[in-house]
Amino acid sequence: MGANLRGLSLGIVGDAIAIPELAISYLQRKLGDAIAKMNIQFNMDELLLGERPKDQNGKIVLIPGYAASPRHLDKLADHLGDNVTTNPHFEKRKLTERVLEDAKTLALSIIREGHQINICAHSRGGLVTLCAMKMLEELQKDELVRKVFLLSPTSHGIRPEITPIAQQLGIGAIEDLCPGSEAVNYWQGLSIKNRSKIHIISQEGGDGFTSPDHSFVDGSTMFVTPHCGHQKSIRDPSTDFFRLTIELIHHSVVGAN
Repeated sequence: MGANLRGLSLGIVGDAIAIPELAISYLQRKLGDAIAKMNIQFNMDELLLGERPKDQNGKIVLIPGYAASPRHLDKLADHLGDNVTTNPHFEKRKLTERVLEDAKTLALSIIREGHQINICAHSRGGLVTLCAMKMLEELQKDELVRKVFLLSPTSHGIRPEITPIAQQLGIGAIEDLCPGSEAVNYWQGLSIKNRSKIHIISQEGGDGFTSPDHSFVDGSTMFVTPHCGHQKSIRDPSTDFFRLTIELIHHSVVGAN
């Protein structure tokens, strides 16, 4: 299950290929913000990830990773159907946003809506979700989260091989993702009851950012697929990782309603 150098090297190469795609997504969001400020009507309907589902118990909220928006998970959304929705807070990402602040925003939005939801989160979004679950538990509102699906999450932080580099950057938002950070330590007291709601999918040997060891949450259910890359896993429907994600969510959420 552990991380290995092959997974790290393959992950770095594969995820480097995805950098242009992430850059384009970031520029598109900046352009959209500029157009909105000029009060020019800009139809973004084609980029939305689906309508509000009629069956609220089957609602699946997508939480993206670092510097990404829910639209980066649009391939998954297409395969999950009308039950998918997004949290507006994660539409406009900033590189300086902190994990615990994002978790607080997510927890409060769940309480405000007041009905049960399911969460599907990728990468850093997994850590945000775990912290939000702990906050809901402390407020005795944890029954509002039914099922949680974490895709290559940084539950215990990014893999140790790249931690020293991340720490030297001196950016708090990135330090949040390092092992032993306040955010990583915060959710550790999560109850067994809430841990049992969690399903984790990781990759053999890990990828360029995380590993099965650093993704795993005691008390959860975990699946490990062949390596395919941190970004490709959620963008390529032909991968075992992508197919397993869709089948697992359909079986646990869609098919259960």
